[in-house]
Amino acid sequence: MNILIVDDIEANLLLLQAFLSSIENIEIFESLSAEDAIKITAQTPIDLILSDIKMPEMDGFGFAEVLRANPATKDIPFIFISAYSDYEKRGYDFGAIDYIAKPVDGDVLVSKVKNYIKIITLQRSLEAQNNYVNLLLNSSNEVQIIIDKHSLILNYNTQAKNLFENISKGITLFELFDWEEGNARKLKSFINSVSLDPKSTQIFHKKKNHYKVSYKVLDAKQYMISIFDV
Repeated sequence: MNILIVDDIEANLLLLQAFLSSIENIEIFESLSAEDAIKITAQTPIDLILSDIKMPEMDGFGFAEVLRANPATKDIPFIFISAYSDYEKRGYDFGAIDYIAKPVDGDVLVSKVKNYIKIITLQRSLEAQNNYVNLLLNSSNEVQIIIDKHSLILNYNTQAKNLFENISKGITLFELFDWEEGNARKLKSFINSVSLDPKSTQIFHKKKNHYKVSYKVLDAKQYMISIFDV
């Protein structure tokens, strides 16, 4: 985890670094100006920024504006650190996730940074899971629909949209089935049984095409329904 601290007073940087040194698995980058900090973010992937506000030339608010204007840095979370209490609201208006008052309480600073590291790590884990699910969805020529244990549709791919014109997130799988000749009942029966027999399949037809349905468990809360033309 790369953390960038920005302050125009070197003694403040040394103090912040001393506080943060107790946190494991982080690398600390330092900058005495917003301009130099911008160069660091362009060269190094930064995970969290702690920035002073009142600095010469470019202040912390200007620094935040530059970060937000750049697609490569717009999502980096940052915390403002300042001795000026009237800056707190403006800090949040500029997108800060937190505001820490000077003089800095080292215990509070470390606790907050540790919590944000946990949040960032969890967020990345969820993003990785979503990326994996999207890869599964979009790498297949089959209809892929992800549902929860209540058959609520959580995600689907383009092929699913082509087969089910009325598909959308947030509706149940059963709401898709308006087919004639008993196909809806057959498919509903299959969906009701998926939690009992992971090897079960169902053949049904629509518009003269025959389809096969199967499923697999992604985790305790998600199932992937696969439908393909046979």
